[in-house]
Amino acid sequence: MRKLRLSDPNRTESTHPLPIPKAGYRSSESILTASKCPGKGHSHIPCYVRKHRNRHYERVESGGVGDEGLATARLSLRRPTPADIDLIYTVHSNVRACEHNPADMLTTRAEAEDLYHRWDRHWQHHGLGYWIVHDDRRGLGFCGVKVMTLNHRGVLNLFYRLDPSAWGHGVATEAATAVVEWTDTHRPDDPVVARVRPTNAASQRVAVHAGLRRAEHLDTQGEDGLDWIYERRWP
Repeated sequence: MRKLRLSDPNRTESTHPLPIPKAGYRSSESILTASKCPGKGHSHIPCYVRKHRNRHYERVESGGVGDEGLATARLSLRRPTPADIDLIYTVHSNVRACEHNPADMLTTRAEAEDLYHRWDRHWQHHGLGYWIVHDDRRGLGFCGVKVMTLNHRGVLNLFYRLDPSAWGHGVATEAATAVVEWTDTHRPDDPVVARVRPTNAASQRVAVHAGLRRAEHLDTQGEDGLDWIYERRWP
């Protein structure tokens, strides 16, 4: 089996990056088998299907360090490329998409290019980051994890943001669940957190459905006000 080294993104990036563990699966709850990946266009690349609590996702290797993708029943998640800058700009210039986090709003395509390069540097440095979320027709938005510091501890910040046209269909929950399960396998010793604004009930539901729980004692001030913290594996 080819070993993969995969990747992870929040507001404050840790100056002491979390170590990237050796690739492989560590889960007493999962069975993984290599098989051909139908419809992926890479018949020479093995695909790993994981069944877990009546759900499954696939690992799709595209050949480079940190280039692993995920596939759920309806979605594919892959590392961003320069071709995704327009999507980054479209979503982050949408007032509805950034309603609860206006500090993330972009006003020019040049800002989207800069954001893409920051995401790409994070992938290069940490071997993980934010994925582009696709259905079988188009890019829908973003979901992934970022290395940051919370309460002087290195954590993985769970991020999800979709174009409003993709809301209301369980896409964010499906993508976030796949990402969190990926961390269970590849970063089992690292806490995962989600920072959610108190008025963003939809995002709070996604965090809970993805396997995180409310942690009031970790709440902190963010760029747009108080952030409620949801966690998984906080010591």
